Amino acid sequence: MKIGFDAKRYLNNTSGLGNYSRELVHAYAKTFPNDEIFLISEDPKDADRIHEIKNISFVAPNKKTRWFRAWHCYKLINALGLDIYHGLSNEIPFSHKKIKAKLVCTIHDVIFKYYPNYYKWWDRYIYHRKTRNAILYSDLIVTTSETTGKDLIKWYPQSRVPSSTIYQSINQAYRLNEPKVVFSERPHFIYVSSFTQRKNHATLIEAFNLIKNQTKKNLVLIGQNGSELEPIKRLIASYHLEARIKIHINAKTSFIKESIRDAVAFIYPSFYEGFGIPLIESAFLETAVAASNIGIFNELSEDSIIYFHPNKPEEIADAMLRLEDKEVNYEQTQKLNVLRELSDPLKASHSLNTMYKKLLA
Repeated sequence: MKIGFDAKRYLNNTSGLGNYSRELVHAYAKTFPNDEIFLISEDPKDADRIHEIKNISFVAPNKKTRWFRAWHCYKLINALGLDIYHGLSNEIPFSHKKIKAKLVCTIHDVIFKYYPNYYKWWDRYIYHRKTRNAILYSDLIVTTSETTGKDLIKWYPQSRVPSSTIYQSINQAYRLNEPKVVFSERPHFIYVSSFTQRKNHATLIEAFNLIKNQTKKNLVLIGQNGSELEPIKRLIASYHLEARIKIHINAKTSFIKESIRDAVAFIYPSFYEGFGIPLIESAFLETAVAASNIGIFNELSEDSIIYFHPNKPEEIADAMLRLEDKEVNYEQTQKLNVLRELSDPLKASHSLNTMYKKLLA
């Protein structure tokens, strides 16, 4: 098969959708070396890139074209003679009627529907238009969780496009390949997430303030800069916790991995997620997890983690103290196989290949 992937997130995002794109494309290319993979960029400079995986090629238009991804990429897609074009981040071209290839789209979440106040009206409008276009005119929708699949049915009941769930693979760098720090010497709890309102750092900080005199462990917050970073810093200062809560912005993968590996536990108080990659990363690093009692975490984790209400700092505080107990922590860590088994790039690649073949049959 000749398969084209939208390369925007692959090339430009260092986390989240970027990691998803890279892991999926690389795993698929290695599993099916006889398939030709084309990463389609809108920047002409990317056409000169050489990929280390032999059956992956970068392609781009000869000159910069406005709205290339949305309207004009059909010319390049058709010229390549693709069998499949896969939009990896919630969208397919609006010029879909001109594309000869079968169209597949991965939809990760509909956060903008549940939390509209987090977005400017124009962004909400664009996200809605792209999602609606994808679910009405793709030949197949891939969701990264069954929870997102149900959300699509709720918000876009007019869609008749078939969908299927393929769970995300993690960056292979997060597999444990170094010894864990002795439990008693693990210095902190950790949360890795961008500093946005949905991620709910404030309640976690309130929870930590409740137990600051009951634990010697600190709290480490790692993430990309966002609208909540400065308010979070002010909240930490108001509790006089600057020495106990450390913030690291745009940290390297190696630092994030070491910080999760050496943590007592990963605490995940988010209000909403389309998937929850840090859950899987923590599982592979054998770090116990406590997280919000929300649909996606219930789907992924079953009873392998400790749950709390994301709006109740006392519940978060209780979960943190429970996981500071060595026996409880060990018991929870043993349950993480459920999460590790979800992230299987070989299984994901075979599932995707089967879907592609069905579309072309």
